[in-house]
Amino acid sequence: MAHLWVQSSRPPAVVFSFPVVHRRGNMRQLLLLLVAVIGCSAQEYTGLEGTGPHMVKQPLDTVFNEDSNIESVYLDCEADGNERPTYTWQRNGEVIDTGAEIRFQLSGGRLTIEQPDRVMDAGTYQCFPSNQIGTIMSRKAKLEFAYLNYFPEVGPADITIPLNSGQCISCEVPEHYPGVEVIWYNDPFPVVSSLRTHTTIDGRLCFAYFKESDVGTYKCFARNSIDTGGGSSANKFSDTFAVTAGPATGAAEFGPTVAIAVEDQEVLVNTEEVTLSCFFFGNPAPSIQWRRKTPAGAGLPTLYELKSSNQILVLKNIQVDDAGEYECYTEEGDGRSSGNVVVRVPPTWVQEIADMEGNIYGDATWECEAESPDGVNYKWYRNAEEIVNLPRHQLSNGLKTLTITNLTVEDTGMYQCAASNDYGIIYTTGQLTVLAMKPWFETELEQDQPAPREGSVTIICQPKAAPTPTIQWTKGSQILSSNGHYIILDNGNLMIVDVVDSDAGEYTCTATNSIGSSSSTGSIVVKDGTKITQGPTDLVINEGEMGTLTCQASYDPYFELRYIWLKDGIQVNTQSASYEQPDIGTGEVSQLHIKDASMDLGGEYSCQAITIIDEASASAMVTIRGRPGPPAGISVVVSGLAANVSWSHGADNNSPIESYIIEGSTNHVPEFTVLRSGIPAASRHIRLTGLSAWSRYRFRVIAVNAVGQGQPSEESDEQETAQDRPVEPPANVDGGGGSDGDLRITWEPLPMQKWNAPGLTYIVYWRQKDSGLEFQEQEVNDSSVGEFVTSGVPAYTPFDVQVQAKNVRGEGPKSPLAEVYSFQRSPDEAPTNVAADPVSATSIQVSWTGINEEQIVGVLEGYMIKYWTEDSTQELAENIRSPGSGTEATIEGLEPNTVYNILVSAYSGAGSGPPNSEPVQVTTLKSAPQQAPTGVKVTPKGSNSVTVKWNSITTSANEEPLSGYKVLYWPQGDFEDDAAIEKVNKNTNQITIDGLKLGTTYYIKVKGYSKGGDGVASSPPQSIDIGAAGEQSPRGGKATHITASTLLVFLPLLVAFHLH
Repeated sequence: MAHLWVQSSRPPAVVFSFPVVHRRGNMRQLLLLLVAVIGCSAQEYTGLEGTGPHMVKQPLDTVFNEDSNIESVYLDCEADGNERPTYTWQRNGEVIDTGAEIRFQLSGGRLTIEQPDRVMDAGTYQCFPSNQIGTIMSRKAKLEFAYLNYFPEVGPADITIPLNSGQCISCEVPEHYPGVEVIWYNDPFPVVSSLRTHTTIDGRLCFAYFKESDVGTYKCFARNSIDTGGGSSANKFSDTFAVTAGPATGAAEFGPTVAIAVEDQEVLVNTEEVTLSCFFFGNPAPSIQWRRKTPAGAGLPTLYELKSSNQILVLKNIQVDDAGEYECYTEEGDGRSSGNVVVRVPPTWVQEIADMEGNIYGDATWECEAESPDGVNYKWYRNAEEIVNLPRHQLSNGLKTLTITNLTVEDTGMYQCAASNDYGIIYTTGQLTVLAMKPWFETELEQDQPAPREGSVTIICQPKAAPTPTIQWTKGSQILSSNGHYIILDNGNLMIVDVVDSDAGEYTCTATNSIGSSSSTGSIVVKDGTKITQGPTDLVINEGEMGTLTCQASYDPYFELRYIWLKDGIQVNTQSASYEQPDIGTGEVSQLHIKDASMDLGGEYSCQAITIIDEASASAMVTIRGRPGPPAGISVVVSGLAANVSWSHGADNNSPIESYIIEGSTNHVPEFTVLRSGIPAASRHIRLTGLSAWSRYRFRVIAVNAVGQGQPSEESDEQETAQDRPVEPPANVDGGGGSDGDLRITWEPLPMQKWNAPGLTYIVYWRQKDSGLEFQEQEVNDSSVGEFVTSGVPAYTPFDVQVQAKNVRGEGPKSPLAEVYSFQRSPDEAPTNVAADPVSATSIQVSWTGINEEQIVGVLEGYMIKYWTEDSTQELAENIRSPGSGTEATIEGLEPNTVYNILVSAYSGAGSGPPNSEPVQVTTLKSAPQQAPTGVKVTPKGSNSVTVKWNSITTSANEEPLSGYKVLYWPQGDFEDDAAIEKVNKNTNQITIDGLKLGTTYYIKVKGYSKGGDGVASSPPQSIDIGAAGEQSPRGGKATHITASTLLVFLPLLVAFHLH
């Protein structure tokens, strides 16, 4: 045996022993160990350092168009790693020697192929990035070539098609890939797709039936369907050939028969488009529709498009749910064809692998998982080589799990899990780094770590080491072992429970593995523990109200204390709308407010008092008393006009049920209304009587407790009560009015819930009051009508009137006698002595002599005043009513200085009578002052008086002469409309206001007035404070008065400023 010793200033050196041999493999191991020891200073050895390659950009499937003017094609590949990866490429599993083949250029990971050739270059390409850690594989990318060969030199032969027959013709489209677009010409015009013509996917032209106008010289134009992405796609024409018509050989009408059947399609999920097509021979040309036959009940997918008169169905963005059988069919006859769309799914990752570190001699496990309805197969790779038959590499769980046992530094490298099926393959990559190091402490044990007296403390010992070390604890010279007071945890930490003062002191953790040993020492200081001194108590809260829990703890003041609250073991979110935890100071009680309590807030609440060394907790139960839950099991049996209702208890929500309420609704009144309340809590059934006849009832039950009414039960099944005659007469029997000779009788139609049976009608009774005659009667057959009119009666005569309801079960009670007057006549007399005088610029006063009311056949209701301006017409006049027998009225809202025409007429219930013979004219006054007083100043005068001054105003020719001024003043808190007013003549521009209240702020405005009305007021209002000691302070502009108290505040500041 030979020995290698290495000295370092870092933790003690690692000693490796190995046999001196000369085989090539063992020499490589020796060199690796030497590099590791020297490079890591005997502290850490991973065999290789750095980050291995991870894919950043995968190569994509590419189609190169041979007909384009582009002279190269490239495939991209990019990986990262902290040593830049190098790249190699394989085509169809064989390495591409980019140095030997001049057409291949490699720049970074990009592989560029100059002058690409379909025969030599088409295939599957894969990229292999590598660096010092290892090698990985990219996805496999296909390079395909799009091409379209030339049409044959000899074109299609001429063809004759029988008239009125279905047939397809071909221009012998040349070989191509991946697809071709064909446009047919009947020289010189293109053939337009229609119900009768169809161009197939392979380029044939089909006629549903051939007709004379189809005869001509045909050729077709073809181009590759691929988007060349900037290149050009060659366009190619066939030779022309003649299509002639032969004699018709069949019936004038035929078909439909399938010309182009729907073909089965197998596509990958997420394919952009799938095209299904079909066509039928027939005359008339068949109209085509599409449907989906399977799965049963499925319609066409959300994303689809119909083209070419519905001959083509394009499905877009294909998903698994789009699979099924699709059928095209004709609207005429029984033509149909169907094909299946099968959607295949490549694997997608459910669980990928990630970079991992493993300890030398330990184990490492990776697990990957993919999913696909088409199945998944798995393979594992290390540095791009498949893992098979390696004794320390175990594959399990259906090859989804890779376990490497007894790790060595040579296991460091790049690993990949590949998931594949017939429709695709995906890779997930992870780097395994094997660590080998003697124990060392990145973080030393804590010094003076506080431990709560009578509590517990854990001393953290987490050294870095590979393989995993064994841990030994000592206190002084005493080796510690788990004995109930000391507990050495599985992770190496030391827990001390029931801490006592003698536990203070130094503790040492020693970590040892096969490479070496290291120690770290810390110390414990015993402190007072945290204890709950006032825990929360059980609490009962009504739903919707607030309750508060309190908590207080004692603790060592050396530490900071904080409180948290938990409900049923989960921390309460005190930022939510349901809770509030007020901020508190040192030593204050913690509170938790439960706001707007709901049933879900009930439960066990815990208060936790927490310091950095320990915590204490106490709990209490919070009970929410809520409205009852809905009763259950409602059952109803209706008999006649009664119902037996039964139910069972619902939840009382922590508050005993006190009573029940029964509600009902009907087909006539769908809103639920209370039928019975105050039903004793012990009841489970009740009999309801007096229900509405001929009504379909639903019932529900509501429980009541001290908190309130609960949610109603589910509604019962609908049940119908028996029929009955009406039990109530129509209400509000009245009438009057109508045309000449009419007696008009009105009533309120019965609502349907009071019909009690179908076939509701009304019987109307009437007779002249005090006539001694028999009642006349008339049946009204419309149940919704509440009016009856009879003719040939004297004017304005009282009648006794009754109305009775009747249905198929009989007649109901008659309404009480009502007195109704027959028709009125409108007044035939006009008011006299009509006069009008202006009041202001916008109002006039109208007066008249009234008519003789005793001459009216009816009742005088009032007078109608009609007015219009001189430049308008009577037809555009406005009207105001003056109810009653008064003989004057004011019209407001008029235009200033305007001539108005006035007519007055009396009116009764029958309408208006004649107006005064000639309109009376009146002119409104000119405008009120339009200028507002300015320069308004308010100054104090005495203890409760002020002087108000202002600048005078002038009036224009369009305004009435100024009469004087009005000074408005009102205390703060009142409205301007309630202001007190002082008047002065027009030659005065000041006034003293006395009697103001002390300690009150007043607002003051000034405005001019004239016969035209009040003018514009000054603005904004001036304000003044009437001080308690007779001191006033004007506001609303520049300050004009400084109080003594103000000087006391500012004087020191002024002195200080002056000294400065």
